[in-house]
Amino acid sequence: MASKTSSAIQLLLALSIFYLGYTIHGMTSKVGEVIDTYPKILEDVSTLSKHLQIEEWLEVADTLEDLLPDIIRSVEGVTVAVSDTNKTAASIDAKIPMIVGEVTQYREVLVPAVLAEAQQYRVDVIPPVLVESKGYRNETIPLVVKESEALRQDIPPILLKADEVALKADQIVEKSQDIAQQATQGAVKGVILSPLDLIRDAGNELKGRVTPTEGTEP
Repeated sequence: MASKTSSAIQLLLALSIFYLGYTIHGMTSKVGEVIDTYPKILEDVSTLSKHLQIEEWLEVADTLEDLLPDIIRSVEGVTVAVSDTNKTAASIDAKIPMIVGEVTQYREVLVPAVLAEAQQYRVDVIPPVLVESKGYRNETIPLVVKESEALRQDIPPILLKADEVALKADQIVEKSQDIAQQATQGAVKGVILSPLDLIRDAGNELKGRVTPTEGTEP
């Protein structure tokens, strides 16, 4: 019995040694294959690094690392601005009820008062003004127009009379000069009588011109 057990153990040990040797042989083969493919792997890695432009990416990473403090400061500034904006929004939110109350006051108090006053003007003030303007248009303006037409008709005779008076004044001046000349010559009688005759002639002539004009008036 002991010999059989020893034989079995030896058999198992032999099988284990054989399996270990086989495994070592397979591992050695795999290591050889890896060693054979290692240069190709290095070449592939080099090619891949060239295609990926790792150096440029490293430069970009360095640049980003240099810019990172500024970015952080900018983010902090944005954070502060957002905080201020939130404070402003909170202030606006606090003022909204007051604004709403003021708008409500305008809508409920001031606007109705303005509408009532406008209605009062429309009912009480504007109609009398329209009536008065209609009276001006129908009564006063036609009278003014009629009176202006009458004045326009009276102006030509007045101007004519003024021209006649101016002409007579010129004649008086001329005769006065003649009288002065006669006075210097010693014609006392002429000096005394000529103004009287001149005034009498002028009065008769003006009376003759004015009397027909007055007779034609209604």
